[in-house]
Amino acid sequence: MLEAVSPAPSMPNSSLLSVLKSRRIWLLMAVGFASGLPLWLTGVTLSAWMKNEGVNLKTIGIFSLVALPYTFKVLWAPLMDRYTLPFLGRRRGWMLLTQVLLMGAIAAMGLVNPKDAPIAMACMAVVVTFLSASQDIVADAWRTDILTLEERGLGNSMYVTGYRLGMLVAGGLAFILSDQLGWSRTYFVMGLLMGVGVVATLLAPEPQSVRPPRNLLDAVVKPFGDYFRRKYALGVLAFLVLYKLGDAIAASMVTAAACWAAC
Repeated sequence: MLEAVSPAPSMPNSSLLSVLKSRRIWLLMAVGFASGLPLWLTGVTLSAWMKNEGVNLKTIGIFSLVALPYTFKVLWAPLMDRYTLPFLGRRRGWMLLTQVLLMGAIAAMGLVNPKDAPIAMACMAVVVTFLSASQDIVADAWRTDILTLEERGLGNSMYVTGYRLGMLVAGGLAFILSDQLGWSRTYFVMGLLMGVGVVATLLAPEPQSVRPPRNLLDAVVKPFGDYFRRKYALGVLAFLVLYKLGDAIAASMVTAAACWAAC
């Protein structure tokens, strides 16, 4: 689990204008965009594509399970916190790697027909959600490390704004492009748009004052041990995993069901 860190030193009496002038705030929006883009490409947008190809609702509902890596990302988050790649630093190195791999994985989804090869499409979608969840892990850690106390509120708002913009592009714009270009080329374009996150990562500063865990014991065992010693730990964990599972399955079929009703 990613370790808690002390906030970066803050400047007293800083104004909203000075915060808005910070380059980090705007880079956060770009990183948020890259985090939000893959979400609908493996959810609502993929469901619409599958419906257009004539895939049945049962199969579309089962495809909602490809989002499970978002739920279980806590399992490999400590490894990303402990180990540093040999380029760009502990945070940006992981961000760049996941974003570049996402560009290829999203584009590769466009090479698979979900009706003719549903298992292959499911495998590609799981790869995308795994990479997307991994990007979220390190993006959350990076923005926690890099923001001062005065920047936290606005910075997180800008990140969420970028995240929502990414979802809108992966939804609304993808639907428009699919009418003009077809679904395969649309997913290729969506893969290219992950380049927004790549540019932001290359321009972003790397936190310097945060020490990594000394070993895997500190990164994995101790945080989990601390959690499971708490009262009702298993019940809370089960609730977090399951409380929106039904909504996720139903939501994956809403777009397809609406299209069928319109037809």
